[in-house]
Amino acid sequence: MEAKRIKAAQVREMFGNCSTATLYRMWKTYQILPPPTVIRGINYWTPQEVERAFQESQKAEVKADTTPSQAAPLTNAVDRAANARRGKKAATQGGR
Repeated sequence: MEAKRIKAAQVREMFGNCSTATLYRMWKTYQILPPPTVIRGINYWTPQEVERAFQESQKAEVKADTTPSQAAPLTNAVDRAANARRGKKAATQGGR
């Protein structure tokens, strides 16, 4: 049986509707996400990979409280992801 895969759009939604560029940085620059599996030019991750990445991002958020200069670039994406998990609007929407 083949493992279930989710597309980048679904992963972005899970991380608080972050942009494609933010998702790209999450795996290329910050290495929060593992590299995707690319099939016919479409990026896929397994739900387990995304959940693990989300848990790691939460640890980075805790670390950001102690070392803000090192984790500052992650703060926006992590905050949006945490708010999305809690059912709140993303901070960038300003309560609209």
